Amino acid sequence: MAFRIAIVEDSDIDAEYEQGIVKAWAKERETDVRIRRFVRAESFLFCYEDDKAWDILLLDIEMGAMDGVALAKRIREENEEPQIIFITGFPDFMAEGYEVSALHYLMKPVSDRKLYSVLDKAVGNLNKNEKQLILSFNRQTQLVPLRRIMYIEAQKQYVAVHTESGEYRRKTSLAEMEKELDEYFFKCQRSFIVNLRQLNDDLTQVDTSVKTGRVMVDAILNGKLNIAAQNHIPVNVKAVLPGGVTVSDLDLCVIIGNLLDNAVEENRKLSSEERFIRIYMGKKNTWLYLSVTNAAGKKQSRRGGLFSSSKGRDHGFGLARVRNLVTKYGGIFSADSEDGGFTAEILIPLAEG
Repeated sequence: MAFRIAIVEDSDIDAEYEQGIVKAWAKERETDVRIRRFVRAESFLFCYEDDKAWDILLLDIEMGAMDGVALAKRIREENEEPQIIFITGFPDFMAEGYEVSALHYLMKPVSDRKLYSVLDKAVGNLNKNEKQLILSFNRQTQLVPLRRIMYIEAQKQYVAVHTESGEYRRKTSLAEMEKELDEYFFKCQRSFIVNLRQLNDDLTQVDTSVKTGRVMVDAILNGKLNIAAQNHIPVNVKAVLPGGVTVSDLDLCVIIGNLLDNAVEENRKLSSEERFIRIYMGKKNTWLYLSVTNAAGKKQSRRGGLFSSSKGRDHGFGLARVRNLVTKYGGIFSADSEDGGFTAEILIPLAEG
């Protein structure tokens, strides 16, 4: 997951300049960031009341009714986590800045290398303080920061932890896993926990983001697209949710997540020249239509009505979950395997009117 950075600055010129430096730093460090600008301290505070999952704050000081120091004090009343960096043309407030545990106090015009250095320190502090999960699977143990987790799903005697870089599994219950999480994780239903940090991300800042019209679906879909990109899989996607969709966000996330996990897994077996995924979601007459086509090797065989693959039983179980959910909404699920390709298609009736 990306670091969320707020620039609170009433000068458009200064804000644009600072944002440019942050983007250049992120590209050089190969770090994902989500940047959002606010022209007033009050505007950020209004957003912060509903969304406290910010990592780094770049604050001007002299701004309108509420200045940057007052804003920082308000935040520090309940949250010590965000890394606060003051960028201002007024040195008189330096002492007050450090009263709120500011990471640094930079004078305008700030140099790119100086801001690079401070951002490096901020990320170091965040990583040092961040809680991580220890996940062991297939004889491999991995430390996974909580911020990197997209959602967690119960799968019989296992839980599947879906992250930006792939899927991990642990033999435990969802209730036991929940004890290791922080306050940003929300159990939406009996078998599903989502990371609210992911849902709060400003998807409009992602150059390759796809927006369906539903935030939770966008978070899952864009997360899977990022995984595809990391595996050098070309993706062609057109996804818009029409009105009248009866499927809950959670069930739609499970459907999309499983189909795209399957698509990525099949592509990983092939050379880079053979890889592709095509996704279409939209309205087809009175139906919600979803189609996922991916490159594949030889035609897959069916066992008990399900396709088998190198992922074994859990792969088939994933498609079974998709089929069960589609059936739950009175829909139709079909899958077709041929040499070189695999296609899954879903039709779910839209609500009348």
